[in-house]
Amino acid sequence: MVRSAWLRLAACRDRHDVDWIEPTAAEAVVCREICSGCPVRTICAEVALVAGEPWGIWGGLDPVERAEVALARGVPVPRVLPAHGTNVRYAKHGCRCAVCRSAHTEHERRRRERLDRATA
Repeated sequence: MVRSAWLRLAACRDRHDVDWIEPTAAEAVVCREICSGCPVRTICAEVALVAGEPWGIWGGLDPVERAEVALARGVPVPRVLPAHGTNVRYAKHGCRCAVCRSAHTEHERRRRERLDRATA
């Protein structure tokens, strides 16, 4: 099913009164209630799992529940990556985009300066 097609059928499509991305505990209950009767709940959860979506309620599953399903299926667990333009994104997560490379270069320059001052 094309993504836009299933979204048109989603029970949440007009529910802008609830925060689906970072719901409070009370909002999470409402989200799950809406999801429980949704005709595309399974598709929604599957889309979030495949995309590695680290935020919100999708198909009635929160990020922790999606991580458990991902582990059980042997697929990558959703995670939030550090922002682009940080040394951590470059060094730990292997991003080699121009902004991350630049951040890594600057990080290394400052690290070498600190080492030089410490040994001087």
